[in-house]
Amino acid sequence: MVQAGISTQWLLEGFKYELETTVRPKTVEYYTGEIRRFLRWAESAGVPSDIRLITRHHIQAFFHHLITTQSDSSLRNDLGSIERLRWPYYRAVRRFFGYFVRGCMYSDMETAIEGGASTLAALGLSVYTEILGGLVTGKLGEDGQHRQNFEAFLTCYMGKPYRELVIRKEVNIYRLVRCGLVHEYSLKGGAQGVMVVMDEPHDRKCGIFFEDVEEEGNQILCMRFSVPRYFYDFKKGANRYQRQLVAAHDLELIKNFMKGLGRLITPARR
Repeated sequence: MVQAGISTQWLLEGFKYELETTVRPKTVEYYTGEIRRFLRWAESAGVPSDIRLITRHHIQAFFHHLITTQSDSSLRNDLGSIERLRWPYYRAVRRFFGYFVRGCMYSDMETAIEGGASTLAALGLSVYTEILGGLVTGKLGEDGQHRQNFEAFLTCYMGKPYRELVIRKEVNIYRLVRCGLVHEYSLKGGAQGVMVVMDEPHDRKCGIFFEDVEEEGNQILCMRFSVPRYFYDFKKGANRYQRQLVAAHDLELIKNFMKGLGRLITPARR
């Protein structure tokens, strides 16, 4: 293996040190053992040791090697055994999105929408947006980072209309939406001109929008939060985020995800 750039061996030592401070010894042994298994194969296959040069193709080739070298041919078509051969990182991504995002988040929102609980659904979506944004930045739960986390997911994964909302100087979407719903159970801006709506998702291009409404002869700029449209865009954004994580080309994105996930599943110390 060519020793240049960011060495996989160097990263393995850092990963082992991080694990030793958070999980049990047997877990450390398992995770590091599986990675060393990959490194031994990579050296024999001529794969570069610089992790920046390791591609998705290399990972897939390794999985293929593991599956095709099983002594029992019946295991080759056993999805359970194939799953056990995957890297812990991929397993973490799959489990997080399978259980927490599609299981808990989506289920909560679908139940609230079916029950007509529009404000409750909007509150949940705003909080979930901040959680996924915290995984994107790696600053989940850190003091003073809540707005950055919320806006990170909007701008990076939910599309151009949401990016434009974030950069509007006269509008603080975090304060109006997330803070209002969490702290006051309503959108900020007073009782007049602010509303959570349950229109069809394809009626709008963005789940948060403004419209001019005439009231008592005056034109009022009103903010609307469309729960179905926002939920539709949120799911698309979560899928984009998962695809980027699985592609595993952005080391910073991976590092932030694992850091944020650790904060999410580790109980706070007293």
